[in-house]
Amino acid sequence: MSATDQDLLERLDLDSLVLDECQIVRGEAENARPGKVDSKIDVAFSKQGNIVYTVESQHSFMNADGELLVRIDASFAASYTYEGAEPDDDQIAEYAQTALMIQVLPFMREFLASMTNRLGLAPFYLPLFRNRAKVLARPRAVVQ
Repeated sequence: MSATDQDLLERLDLDSLVLDECQIVRGEAENARPGKVDSKIDVAFSKQGNIVYTVESQHSFMNADGELLVRIDASFAASYTYEGAEPDDDQIAEYAQTALMIQVLPFMREFLASMTNRLGLAPFYLPLFRNRAKVLARPRAVVQ
């Protein structure tokens, strides 16, 4: 971690972290024998006084035959306050790859384990640091 990244880490304070949206889509699979899980995690951010990250995840649960059992889409919003000069977009994107994921992944892991259990699927535990989130190229516009 560079000195600039360390400086940002010391200046940002987590204000709130919430489940923003969730959608569950049932697949057409008849057979519920567990198969592979495809996961995708993206991060968008905006600066509006605070720095707000939106961590979007999509997890497609397939059966042993490769048919979709269920897809769980969820987004988490994390708002940070900061002191001093406004961080630039590169610093904010780097933070998304480091400290942000360390703070958000435990909540995302618990959410997925709980949802798969409630759906009658084998509980799914998102690996801690296997996949780093893709930071979207442009900050997302915030509608107020």
